[in-house]
Amino acid sequence: MDSFNTSPRHRALIVADAHLPLDGRPGGEEELAAFRDLLRATRKDTALVILLGDIFDFWFEWSHVIPKRAVPLLYDLHDFVRDGVEVHFFAGNHDFRLHGFLDAELGFRLHMDAWTPTIDGRRVFIHHGDGMDATDRRYLIMKRLFRDPAAQRTFSLTLHPDLAMQIGRMTSSLGRRRQSGYPDGKKPDGPYIERAEEILRRGYDLVIFGHTHHARLRQLADGWYHNPGPFLRERRYSVIEGDLPRGEVLS
Repeated sequence: MDSFNTSPRHRALIVADAHLPLDGRPGGEEELAAFRDLLRATRKDTALVILLGDIFDFWFEWSHVIPKRAVPLLYDLHDFVRDGVEVHFFAGNHDFRLHGFLDAELGFRLHMDAWTPTIDGRRVFIHHGDGMDATDRRYLIMKRLFRDPAAQRTFSLTLHPDLAMQIGRMTSSLGRRRQSGYPDGKKPDGPYIERAEEILRRGYDLVIFGHTHHARLRQLADGWYHNPGPFLRERRYSVIEGDLPRGEVLS
């Protein structure tokens, strides 16, 4: 069981849903630079980094290739690891294949599913959040396909990475169009809060999801639910420093 104690000088940093573009689209360099600014601004007092999924708008690792525009940011994160800070990388619904680079080469700890550490004495359930809405059967089927090793291998061997990145961009654009149909452009988070309530009844004290892009810290019947909100556009992230998570915005 992983256990951490935090404080103002040994904080946990939580970032989700940055959707950093790696395909050279206009504005992409500014998005990547903003994320690197966050890492520089928080590095001194950070003792634990939690990257809660969908940090990149499309992430796929081939056996010998990764998206090159991610390299400077990834090595900024590797500097945390070299300093003894654990970096936890959660697979989100835009993270299609984790194939040995982030963990073996950079020392990140990867989570394809939930991670359940104890932080400051609280039992915490951490997950990107995708698939937690049991009514979204279409996505649950798609997730099984995207995570299937045979399907991933076929994709990696049949498509040149340049073409694959363009397909990833189109897939992400379709997802954003679906999101734009909601009143505030964000997926309703009621089903995710209901799922958090179920998890809290199993003895957890705090549930942390990303995915919905709704920044939340809500007390429920059996504990707390938190979502740091999206770094995308809103520049939101959270810190834990001895108490419940606290949302912040990069200025």
